[in-house]
Amino acid sequence: MRLSRHWLRWSEYRKGSGREESGRHYPDLGLGDVSTLAVLVALGAGGRPYLGVAAVVASASLLVGIPVGSWLGSSARVGGWSARVAVTPSPTPLTEPGWAITGSMVQARTGQMAILLDNGRVLVVGGSDVKGRALASAELYDPASEKWTVTGTMSTARSEHRSILLRDGRVLVLDGWGRGAEVYDPGTASWKPSAPMTVRRTFYTTTLLADGRVLVAGGRDPDSGEPLASTQLFDPVRGTWTVGRPMAVARSGHSATLLEDGRVLVAGGQGLAVTRSVPGQGTFLVEPQLVSAELFDPHTGLWRPTGSMAARRAWHAATLLADGSVLVAQGQLDAQPTYGTVEIYRPDTGAWHLGGKLMQSLGGGATASLLRDGRVLVVYPFGTQLEIYDPATETSRAVVNAHATTSGSTSTVLADGRILLAGGTLVSSPGGWGIETTVYASAHLYDPRS
Repeated sequence: MRLSRHWLRWSEYRKGSGREESGRHYPDLGLGDVSTLAVLVALGAGGRPYLGVAAVVASASLLVGIPVGSWLGSSARVGGWSARVAVTPSPTPLTEPGWAITGSMVQARTGQMAILLDNGRVLVVGGSDVKGRALASAELYDPASEKWTVTGTMSTARSEHRSILLRDGRVLVLDGWGRGAEVYDPGTASWKPSAPMTVRRTFYTTTLLADGRVLVAGGRDPDSGEPLASTQLFDPVRGTWTVGRPMAVARSGHSATLLEDGRVLVAGGQGLAVTRSVPGQGTFLVEPQLVSAELFDPHTGLWRPTGSMAARRAWHAATLLADGSVLVAQGQLDAQPTYGTVEIYRPDTGAWHLGGKLMQSLGGGATASLLRDGRVLVVYPFGTQLEIYDPATETSRAVVNAHATTSGSTSTVLADGRILLAGGTLVSSPGGWGIETTVYASAHLYDPRS
């Protein structure tokens, strides 16, 4: 039985009365295949209970023989109250244009990494579960069968990590705090440990160079918290790291984009702390957003400055466009007039120009993915906001999102041009009682041509 769109219904009962005191329907949570529901009841303000629901997502076969609408879980009584939960079909079909439900992941997760492999499948790695515990598991999504399968386990559970597809088809996974590394081989579906970075760092960028090496640049020192200018290079053939030339400016939360000529454009980020005085409030130490940009040449190993952006920004989205220019958008900005602005970098001139505005005004942590037709999908890290930007017209349109959340989810452009959105987390307070955290295993496919 597949409950691809469903509602959760719960009811409160007085001890021994058998009479329903109140009932409530929650909107569609997009959980996909649901096998069991764990229910937690606790007393809130005034002795009134609130309910927490944790859904365990698994294959549809586990639901065979369970009638729709039957009670799938029950709680222990708390303060004379008990509760139970039912799953019922949603009264509305999936009507959002371009969206389709696909198979759910084996493990509900948020903050995972997703990589499109050379064989067209998608590797999802690590992340966290509903209790905030880091995960070591990995899964493969097959667009042909729309099914997920487990594919080995990392030696170390990881969240806030980085992953990058190597030239030979393997995947390098780096710890988010620079403490270790592993390599996944799709041919053997196995993981092997790799040498850790020589300098520990967090909030850094990883860029695959044309010669197969991986450039790691900037970030923060995990101990002092200060931004770094240092760089490292990973050689996947030897499995070793070498120290690279430092950038001209220490930065974290920046972007790094591989250009068509093999150079790497690094832009923006947060720099070293400076003193700022605010009239009537005093003097403060702040880490300013940066406008500067610089280029790395892998042939010489040298960095040189290039044109600066119009807006100071950090934690922004960046992607290489079809014409070889680079789009930079959103991020944390320090001036209101620049909110929502798009900037385009031309490698042939080394200059930036404004490219219109996006519909959302702010978007620190947003991602930008180049679509097959040259447009760009922008995914925001909170809520459900998506939009598509067209560089040809410098305009953007909103996308109605059928996936439950974009917070902690991944978006991957498949070989056929569709977008796979998977997992994520949603924190809510249904009916104003308590806090409910849901981590999703569900996945959806979006066709941007619709």
